Amino acid sequence: MTGAAGAVGTAAGSAINNTGFVDYVDDTGATSTVASTPVTATVAQVYAVSVTPDGTTATPGQTVYTSGNTTGAQTTALTYTLTNPGNGTDTFSITTSAVSANVTAANIKYYLDTNGNGVYDAGTDTLVSGPVSLAADASKVFFAVYTTPAAAPAGTQYDITPAATSTGDATKTDTNNLGRIVQKSIYDLTFTASQAKSITTPGTASYTQTLTNTGDAPLTAAQIALSASPADTVAAGGAFTQGYTVTIAGVTTASFSTPQAALNSALGAGTLAAGSVLTLNTTVTANNALVSGNKELLTLGAAITGVTSSASANNNVPTVLSVTDTSTVVKGLGTINKTQALCGTSGSTTPANCPASTGASTSAITVKPGDYVVYYLSATNAGTSNIFATKVRDALPTNVSIYSFGATSTQAGTMLYSVNGTTWTNNATTLSVPNGATVYAAVDTNADGTISAADILAPGSSVLFRIKVTVNGTVNTTPVTDSQAIN
Repeated sequence: MTGAAGAVGTAAGSAINNTGFVDYVDDTGATSTVASTPVTATVAQVYAVSVTPDGTTATPGQTVYTSGNTTGAQTTALTYTLTNPGNGTDTFSITTSAVSANVTAANIKYYLDTNGNGVYDAGTDTLVSGPVSLAADASKVFFAVYTTPAAAPAGTQYDITPAATSTGDATKTDTNNLGRIVQKSIYDLTFTASQAKSITTPGTASYTQTLTNTGDAPLTAAQIALSASPADTVAAGGAFTQGYTVTIAGVTTASFSTPQAALNSALGAGTLAAGSVLTLNTTVTANNALVSGNKELLTLGAAITGVTSSASANNNVPTVLSVTDTSTVVKGLGTINKTQALCGTSGSTTPANCPASTGASTSAITVKPGDYVVYYLSATNAGTSNIFATKVRDALPTNVSIYSFGATSTQAGTMLYSVNGTTWTNNATTLSVPNGATVYAAVDTNADGTISAADILAPGSSVLFRIKVTVNGTVNTTPVTDSQAIN
């Protein structure tokens, strides 16, 4: 700053008039006064200029922070006060004395604070297009306005030094006014996405969530807060447990009991760079005491902490980003229902005309030797998950002999039959079924000709097994071909 802090005394152009006098008493005793010839001095104008705040590269007079590159180019204003400390009205040119290498001087614009509120108002404040006139000791706020580019990384500095020069005396200039604009660090995260899965008991469900540093500054493990809040609906003795791993750049941690511990292990003393992604892997385990329909809602939270300052902006404050993993217990549940019916009266029974399953019941019936009886076994998966290697079987009484048997299913596949539960055929008439034998029916869903854990019976699917026998009839160890539809 050049010039005094206040006006330089008497106003320019002021006349300083001075007259001398002599007072005396003459020899007659009279008092007399004689005035001298007046002298006059005219005050010359003293020129001075002041721009505040002062600032240097080492100690900027002001530092203003602007948004980071995630929000695009930003227009930012440095605020200055221009003062005329001289003793007369003067005009002052405002120019740019110096800039840092990354600043385009031609793009700096200066505006006067037209409405006097001390804040740059685009469209309201007046662009400086010529010298600014100020009375002695008067001041005016002006702004140095600059648009920072969108591509600049966090922490980029832009140094601007405006200058003001007296029009009356060009040697009076103030150039010691460096101000600094700094690109803020923008901290931001995205966390995606909620998922829902079924889980068997005992069994596990695995979830993968993606956490991305969408800001422009690196994040340490201490600046990322991960949390997990399970809300369980369980039966007595049932429980869900969780394990967490974190994957960064293809490297996965060991499993930890909290997501924060997994994150700390993954990052260590390093950082999650801007634009980088980490994967939070969650494994939910259900014990076998849980029942169908039990549910866990596991809410995972992610937030940024400890970074908000004048030099940074936390775009997630105060929000905690959250996703919810919903695990619902499903269980297969096999049910079986057996009914019977008499196929006509003794002496006139026709096994081809046995009632359909809807005409059979669990009620007791009266039969005579030689009568035909039909048995229906209806097996259904009444649960919410597949059951496997489902075999419907009937241990036939010793006082009946086989006539025919067959089965149908709502589950896609081929019906197979067996008398030992191990060896299977799709043609029941090839089997030998002695009195008192056990017969089996099952659905081959994977077309490998046998029944194993690879064969499923989906929820709601059923097998209808029909067996026709003769009461105390002639022993028939090989079922006959039966053309009656199974229904």
